[in-house]
Amino acid sequence: MRILLDPGHGAGPQFNRGSKIGNEGDNNFKMYLILKKALEKKGFEVGTTRNKITDNPSLASRGQKGKGYDLMLSLHTNAGGGSGVEVWDDVNPKYSNKRLGVIICNTVSTTVKIPNRGVKYRKNSSGGNYYGVLRNNYAKNGMIVEFCFHDNFIELKKYLDNLELVANNLATAIAKYYGVENMENKIDYKGHWAEKAIEEVKEQGIMTGYEDGNFRPDEPVTRAELATVISKMLKKN
Repeated sequence: MRILLDPGHGAGPQFNRGSKIGNEGDNNFKMYLILKKALEKKGFEVGTTRNKITDNPSLASRGQKGKGYDLMLSLHTNAGGGSGVEVWDDVNPKYSNKRLGVIICNTVSTTVKIPNRGVKYRKNSSGGNYYGVLRNNYAKNGMIVEFCFHDNFIELKKYLDNLELVANNLATAIAKYYGVENMENKIDYKGHWAEKAIEEVKEQGIMTGYEDGNFRPDEPVTRAELATVISKMLKKN
């Protein structure tokens, strides 16, 4: 299973949008980093639209990066003087997943103890998705998660103080929904002398391992595998 995480907006004060603590774009990136690790521990392969906190790709490119992924989650916080968590699901039935959206809302609401605003849909004048990241989504399913209202100081503080708990609970709920087995204690390179090096090449996207999350670190490398690694390294350089 592959999940693309899109930390909404970019870095710095220009993406504050009324946030009472820090900047929305920076807070979104913090959640991405924690949620990525939580999902990977459950056995998911996780990608992102922002490799660095300073990245700010276009809405179209964010959605298009979902190609080949099972789910795209665009991570945000809300504004406008309200309260609670809500999910904006894709209006295209081909890419929507209301059931999962409900699970995400329930999980965040229960964890942070804030109102549950539910799963919502918004269309543009042509009947397509109002939000650009969903309009250009190439993943099998896509949705925007508004974790809380960042212009509500008390609510935002509760959310930021519990980022790790929210991420862990979300990862557990998503893994249960997809029937993904917890691979944390089963991955074959845990405790191996090359574990740190393997984690580094995974983080850089040079090597991803096999479909079951294992790397088979003591087995010989095939020519095809070596060619793939060299190709990825050349592209990065």
